[in-house]
Amino acid sequence: MVCATDIKKYNLTIQEDRVYLFLDGLDDLIDNVCADVLQMQPFPTIEQAYARVRREELRHAVMLSNPDSTHVAAMILKGVQTDSRLIPTLQLSKPGNSFDDGRNRNAQ
Repeated sequence: MVCATDIKKYNLTIQEDRVYLFLDGLDDLIDNVCADVLQMQPFPTIEQAYARVRREELRHAVMLSNPDSTHVAAMILKGVQTDSRLIPTLQLSKPGNSFDDGRNRNAQ
């Protein structure tokens, strides 16, 4: 290794090896997530690969959880901002509303 280009190339190779080792150590049940990580462009760092796998595992756990148990969903939603402008809500269209297309006028 003579120049900065060689050092950068070597560091990228080391980072790629870390991602491959991490994904190799995971359970076979999440092979589809591993395939998604390997297809990311540019190639992910170990931190990005871990974040992707963790996000998919949390999503899977929430989907399969008992509807009565909300502790997993509460843990995930802890970081969500509570500013009402940022949280989407479902509202019925009212006449004069910018989202009103005229379909709900006779439904009242």
